[in-house]
Amino acid sequence: MNFEILLVDFTDERFPLYVLDDGAVVTVSAELRRTTFPEGHRGRLVKPFSLEHFRLWERGWSRFMQLMHDVDSVAKIRINRALWCKTTESGEGFDRENTPELIDTANHHFARLFRRCGDDLKACSFYDYDADLFKAKDHHKWGKAPFHYTDSYYRATLAHLQHERTEARSFDPMPPV
Repeated sequence: MNFEILLVDFTDERFPLYVLDDGAVVTVSAELRRTTFPEGHRGRLVKPFSLEHFRLWERGWSRFMQLMHDVDSVAKIRINRALWCKTTESGEGFDRENTPELIDTANHHFARLFRRCGDDLKACSFYDYDADLFKAKDHHKWGKAPFHYTDSYYRATLAHLQHERTEARSFDPMPPV
């Protein structure tokens, strides 16, 4: 695979999963909800942040890691270690759906995912952020949510990526003799 970095962000792990009777797993995203799915498909719903959700995620993670090993790209993986915000940049909270309790549950779940990833990846594979960057943007184009951050957060992500690119260019595999 021809890429420099694969940035992984676990924000979509907030969605329920649908396990089909044949064992296939589908993420029940906002886009999928706008279709007729699961019409004609038999299966069951798995709640986000549950132990079963984690186990299904872990199964997928293991398959993903095997693929990355197969194409010798594990060193290219970067995990965006982002947690959900408790407030917006102006100090506001969120709607009734994104309660402080849900945010705590989500962050506990994401911390578990990050720990699991740490079993397979080096510490340098994680992008960390100052806690003060975890503020939601009051007027984000996709709406106010605990995972729609301020521009400062996204600039910090870009800085991580640019730093990696600079480091890669400065590495000289053939030092002078």
